[in-house]
Amino acid sequence: MHYINPNRKLGLSGLMRVKNDAQTLACSIDSCIDALDELIITYNDCTDDSPRIIEEKRQQYPDKIIVIPYPHHIYGVDATKEEFEYAKTLPIGHPQLLASYYNNALQYVNYKYVLKIDADQIYFTQPLVRLRDYIVNGAGQKSLGRVLGKAVSVFCLRRGNRRIWSKWHPLHWLQYVVVPLFKEQFIKYAVTDLLKGNGYLSLSGVNVLRYNDQWYSPLANKIVGVSDDMVWPYSGFGDHLVFEATEETEYMPFEFRVLLSSEKRILMERLQYPPKNKYLVGFYWFHFKPMKSMNEQYITYLRESPNKMLPVDQLGKVSFAYLSKYMDIDKESFWLQKRNFFNFLHNLDKKSIKANKNVLGPLTNVKWE
Repeated sequence: MHYINPNRKLGLSGLMRVKNDAQTLACSIDSCIDALDELIITYNDCTDDSPRIIEEKRQQYPDKIIVIPYPHHIYGVDATKEEFEYAKTLPIGHPQLLASYYNNALQYVNYKYVLKIDADQIYFTQPLVRLRDYIVNGAGQKSLGRVLGKAVSVFCLRRGNRRIWSKWHPLHWLQYVVVPLFKEQFIKYAVTDLLKGNGYLSLSGVNVLRYNDQWYSPLANKIVGVSDDMVWPYSGFGDHLVFEATEETEYMPFEFRVLLSSEKRILMERLQYPPKNKYLVGFYWFHFKPMKSMNEQYITYLRESPNKMLPVDQLGKVSFAYLSKYMDIDKESFWLQKRNFFNFLHNLDKKSIKANKNVLGPLTNVKWE
């Protein structure tokens, strides 16, 4: 990967792509800007107020925001079957691929570490600021903290992914105590491995929607006939990473089909990087994608199926087993991997969801089209 600035400083760059995100854009920027040393915003094909909002925010944060307009039409999200098939024929590096769109912005980063930022997400500001401070100033972890952090990583995170022992093993149940108890030691351990060049961090969030003047997380995996989008409570399945910007890191295209029965196709981007340890470090945002699907049919579905929503406050009080029963296993080919992934995160960081509910305030009166 070629970088315009080869002498990148120690710090955290945010990478945001925008397309018709006017409803959440300003709040998204405000919620994450304090945790970033710079925010690189790239946008294309906007038909709403997004460009105006971006310029207003650039003037508000002139020392942090860099704006990179992208003149090419992108084949990727919400592509028709014909567009999808055409995009698959394009060579790697073609400007109309989503990966090329991201790489174009990535080359402008001026700091050593990079985080993908989405414009339809409102971030938990203080946890994100704390994470950035660990990266820039060092985690400052002592020997005992390293031991505890490694214990969470080896016996809980890796156990969850590799299923080293059965659910009847005592260490299986011990993780429900160890993971939340030593959360901070684990995050410091993960950041230390990032700084050593041995790992990267994976951030996740919570899907939310507003209905009858209250914030909910939708429980249904897929609402067939209403929404083909992922609307289960948790989002960020390994695609929002804090990674080191090196010559070996770049985005590459890969195929993704939303539903086998659907004509909707998406050609996504995937970060290409050397094999390293992956650390799931918690929940850092509320995601408003379900709100974009709100229409009369969706509202009728929710009115008739109130059990398919859970007040955001309640996420920290229910077990992961309760949430997982709503996942559509038959249609979700990555269910086992996602179950282990989000099970660990639920145990690690579920308390932070309620603690950061205040960031939803600015979105309470937003009108959704």
